[in-house]
Amino acid sequence: MNLMKFRTHTGEIVTGERLEKACHSVACWMEKNAQSVFDSDPYASHVTKEQKLKILHDNFDAAQNVKELKNLNNFTIWQRVNAELTGECVALFNNKKG
Repeated sequence: MNLMKFRTHTGEIVTGERLEKACHSVACWMEKNAQSVFDSDPYASHVTKEQKLKILHDNFDAAQNVKELKNLNNFTIWQRVNAELTGECVALFNNKKG
C-alpha cells in the first residue's frame, strides 16, 4: 500500500490510485519525450553517441522514479503531476502584483 501524499497548488491532498495513475501518465509522457528527443537527434555535433545514450538512460530512470512516486518534489515533476491532477499548469514565477 502506498502512503505517498501529493499536495496540488489548490491545497488538495491526493493519495492512492488517483496519484498513482497521474504519476504513471506523467512517467509515460517522460519516456515518450526522451525517446523522441533521442530519435530526432537535436544534439550539438560535439555530443557523442555514448553521451546521448546516457541522457536517454537517465531520462528513463527519472520516469521510473515518477512511476514509483519518487522525486515528486522536483518542481518540473511536481508541475506535470499537478497539471495531470488539476488540469492547470502552474508557473514557476508569477509576475502578478497585488
